[in-house]
Parts: sequence; structure tokens; C-alpha cells
Amino acid sequence: EDVALFLRVKDGLFVFDEKYRPCPLTKVFIGVRNKMGLAAKREMNDICFDKLVTRVETAQVLVFVHSRRETAETVRYFIEKAGDLGISAKFAQPNTKTAEILADAVERAHNSELKEVISSGFAFHNAGLDADDRKLAESLFAQGYVKVLVSTATLAWGVNLPAHTVIIKGTRVYNPEHLRWENLSHLDVLQMF
Repeated sequence: EDVALFLRVKDGLFVFDEKYRPCPLTKVFIGVRNKMGLAAKREMNDICFDKLVTRVETAQVLVFVHSRRETAETVRYFIEKAGDLGISAKFAQPNTKTAEILADAVERAHNSELKEVISSGFAFHNAGLDADDRKLAESLFAQGYVKVLVSTATLAWGVNLPAHTVIIKGTRVYNPEHLRWENLSHLDVLQMF
């Protein structure tokens, strides 16, 4: 309505809200008891893992984190936790065509950390990867071979990569200009969703 007023549109104004989405958007917020440090990080990882396990059998999951380093760390945590619980097959089905495609992708990847995780049905995406590795991670996720993609917010702003389930791991980011932690903007959160 504000834009219509600015453009002086009197007739023909259409407002498209969330009712018009092909897939309804449901937002769930989960509080974390621990405020900072390793305990908070572990709690957020556990919550994210529990949520993605409930969704991964029927839908792909996109997890947003807030640093390049955290993309690989989070994926390794998920893989380790799935192994500990004996549910690794939920993410990568051994002896299938998907497993063959993921094995081929391992050979094509340049980044050693990315090579380690792809065959498990996970990938990560951040600006520290070279362009070929970013495209590989995007392609594997877009085609459904990778069940879980962990990424920084740059993916939300730069690539249209839809996912049925989106998890934002934490809503506070470090701002090096102001030397403090700040909340994610509402616009960033909506763009990730």
C-alpha cells in the first residue's frame, strides 16, 4: 500500500500475502536457554539436528549459519551425530544411484572439507569456496542428491535455491564494525525463509 501511494496508483492495487504461496510458510521460533559459548552452540546444534531429522525423510533441509567456518563445523557435527545414533542412512542411501553421483561429486570437489562430507548426503556453501565448489553444492542440493545444505546467508541473497524446510541457526551475528553481537535484521530472516 505504501508503494502504491508513492506511485500514485489508485486502481489496480493487488496485495499478495503469504496465502498466495504455493507452499504455505510456517515460522517456528525455538528459544535457547544457554546465552553464549560452547553450551549455547551445542544446544543450537542439537535442536537443529533434531528438527532436520524429522524433516529429511520427506523434504530437503537448508540450514543457515553465520560464518564460513561454522558451515563446515555444523555439517561435521550433523554427520557425527547421525553416526552416533546409527541413522546415517537417512541422509545418504548406500548402494544407490544417489551414492554413485555423490561419489563422483567427491572427485570433482576441490575443497578438502567439502570432499569429506558430500558422500554422507550433506554439503556446505560459503563465499570461501571457489566458484566450482559453490556451484557443485548448489547443483547437488537442487537436484535432490544432497539432503542437507548448510550455508551462510550469502546463499539466500545470491541464489534462488528453494528448500521445503529452512532452519536459521541463531539470530545473533557478530558485527566487526561495531565490535559487538547484533540481532539479524527482519529482512535477512525473511530472505532466508
